[in-house]
Amino acid sequence: MEQIIVQSLNVGASWVATQLGQEKFHDYFTKIFGQKTGVDLPSENGALLSNLSKPEQVYDDNASFGQGVAVTPMQMIRALGTIANGGVMVQPHLVSAIRLDSGITRNLDWNQKITIFSATSTRETIAMMDALDDGPLYNGKASIPTMSVAAKTGTAQLTDGHGGYYQDRFFHSFVGFFPSYHPQFIILLYTDDPKGVEYASETLDTTFLDLLHFLINYYAVPPDRGVATSTSSG
Repeated sequence: MEQIIVQSLNVGASWVATQLGQEKFHDYFTKIFGQKTGVDLPSENGALLSNLSKPEQVYDDNASFGQGVAVTPMQMIRALGTIANGGVMVQPHLVSAIRLDSGITRNLDWNQKITIFSATSTRETIAMMDALDDGPLYNGKASIPTMSVAAKTGTAQLTDGHGGYYQDRFFHSFVGFFPSYHPQFIILLYTDDPKGVEYASETLDTTFLDLLHFLINYYAVPPDRGVATSTSSG
């Protein structure tokens, strides 16, 4: 299972979808992406999940590795944040309150939480995402000895507008949160139709790592591993 994450194996993701079965697979998608996030911004769009209403397994297989469906960046960051939050999905906000023209201040509800995954499942998933950052990401140079980082790249073919996909045009994404098991930050990057490259690890890893190190230094995020400790007896 770890290698499905580390190597971005589409066949492996399809196998997982098959093991879940259509009912449970669709249930997860509906819970996570079936409605708008409710973020305090106007004109929020919803996801495009119509392919999942079709009975053929191939549509589930495609969705399992991110093709044949479309979600907004806000929906994606909330979904990935569910893993970071130990399986609990929260409603995103940009502010803590809204002051109306009437002078009334409306405090926003920060307690809207839905449990999607078990804490055990999310912890195992985070460990697999750790293995990507500690292993092949950025040719093995992404790992930080004192900080765990859960990361995942994404590469999807762009649709050609005629029911198929381009073979040489892609959508790249990159997500990561840290420290992995007590996260303070989550980053989502994406680029549409980058030129001359196929995989997200070739376009977004440097940007992600630059942001990662900036946030660690600027906010003095304490290390969560590899820190020497000493004890003494009196």
